[in-house]
Amino acid sequence: MRKIYLLTGICLLLLSGNQVFGQLTLSAELRPRFEMRNGYGNLANDTTDPIYIISQRTRLKAVYTHKVFGIGVCIQDARVWGSDDVFTSTGTAGNTASLNLSEGWLDLYITPSLTVRAGRQFLAYDDERLFSTRNWGQAALTYDAVVLKYDREKKWDLDLGGSWNNSLDKSYFNEQYTSDKIKMIGFLHFHKPLLDKTLNVSVMAAAIGYTKANNYRIIYTRGTYGVNLDYKKNDLKLRGTVYYQNGTNKTGKPVQAYCFSVVGAYTFDKFTVGPGIDYISGQDSWNETGSYVDKDHLFDLFYGMRHSYYGLMDIFTNIPKSTDNGGLMDIYLNTRLKIAEKHNLQLDYHYFSLAQNVKADPDKPLGSEVDFLYRWTVNEFLSCDLGYSFMKPTETMAVINDIGGHAKDFSHWAYLMITLKPTLLKM
Repeated sequence: MRKIYLLTGICLLLLSGNQVFGQLTLSAELRPRFEMRNGYGNLANDTTDPIYIISQRTRLKAVYTHKVFGIGVCIQDARVWGSDDVFTSTGTAGNTASLNLSEGWLDLYITPSLTVRAGRQFLAYDDERLFSTRNWGQAALTYDAVVLKYDREKKWDLDLGGSWNNSLDKSYFNEQYTSDKIKMIGFLHFHKPLLDKTLNVSVMAAAIGYTKANNYRIIYTRGTYGVNLDYKKNDLKLRGTVYYQNGTNKTGKPVQAYCFSVVGAYTFDKFTVGPGIDYISGQDSWNETGSYVDKDHLFDLFYGMRHSYYGLMDIFTNIPKSTDNGGLMDIYLNTRLKIAEKHNLQLDYHYFSLAQNVKADPDKPLGSEVDFLYRWTVNEFLSCDLGYSFMKPTETMAVINDIGGHAKDFSHWAYLMITLKPTLLKM
């Protein structure tokens, strides 16, 4: 009888509020996506055939908050249907690589304004040019980091964070770390709203380092410094971003690079239109002066956003490869139409060209891309996306990407994605 009374008392305390035990939220996400790829990520040629592929994200996330601390844990499975590597001729038993820890962090509430978050977490600032969640990918992108967050009563906020990475826990002395993976991160982000919060100004500074190949004692560090301006008033939106980079690249070569973005949007009742330009500096292969050649002029996006900016077909996710280090200029026009309360259409046009000259071809234009997206927001936890994109490349782009055959007049891609994100428990 006493055990029954004890269990009843515990349940009543859990359900009565947050004074003793805090608050627990359990949520889930299921996101299957069907795709027809015939040029997605790589140009189609006269020898390639389209592929039909289904991928899926499955997440279970628990967040617990107390007066002095918070904990977040998210288990994730990101897989392609049929990719199981544990199987027999009569069935499949699993995939050894798809299940992982998407989030695992601890918050310490030092004061009402000061929080320290440590562990695996999402990092996303401003327009996500430098650090991004990369949410289009089914696995997305999280960081192992410590971040100090200070919020001055919504008047301004400051984040100071860093990360230091190693390969194995069995290391007893310093050893080599892969030179293609970020070894260390240090960053500072300051944000302040102005003009009755119609203008948001932020400043970003980051140092990102890679270990020198075959020499763990040397870490090549590239510095990145940026300013973001975001203006919103009534039906007008304007955003400007500029970043500058110095330091050294992965091979130790001095860096002098930059990128900028300017985009506007105006809403007429249910229709929104906005032109923009993105520019990523590159290496001019025609400039052979010593002071120029001795420096790396290609801007490094690190783990920044690609999919939402440089065309949905992801041809330019690897800027060095897809532009032969020439950098990229993207002139685009975004349009949005709200056809009903829960139904939205999106139509975007991109004109891509090289930022600098490359030896592969004297012409800078790379091609045009058109992206179409229809979204049906069924309710607060369920949505459906239907998309279609096509790209018409130039001969320059075909030569640079060395597609192994004659490029087709256009590459295209279509997808259907369902996203279910319910809250399972909140108490």
